[in-house]
Amino acid sequence: MAMGKRSPGMLDMLAGRWLRAWRISAGISREEFAGRAEITVQQIQKYEDGTNRISASRLAQFAEIVERAPGDFFIGAEVLHGASARMGDGFVADAETCDLLIEYYRSGSGEVRGRMAEIVAGKRRLEERGRAVFVVQMQGRFRRAA
Repeated sequence: MAMGKRSPGMLDMLAGRWLRAWRISAGISREEFAGRAEITVQQIQKYEDGTNRISASRLAQFAEIVERAPGDFFIGAEVLHGASARMGDGFVADAETCDLLIEYYRSGSGEVRGRMAEIVAGKRRLEERGRAVFVVQMQGRFRRAA
């Protein structure tokens, strides 16, 4: 039996968001990237947004353009799989989730990663107490608002 087209999943979203991150890091506009890949700007946008799946051959082509290894498009996949296994159907790997994960890995700074972990741990502690606290930035300063 032939399989129909699969809709994009969590790894497709992650690969697309990494494509965006690597393209921007390389200083390549969407238009220039599309020209090098010989596809439309709209197709690049669909790949980056996770709307369309990236084939293996296309991923290899993209990796060459941004001078990365194809495996670099899946950095953090084990974290997404672990979260999905723990949370089940309630887990959604959307663009924001993938972007946060990408920034964590790209930071390269133990200090930045530590601060991100502190924020997550603090949020978890607040949720466990049954209340939420919002942080508001006003004129370069942060204050807490309940």
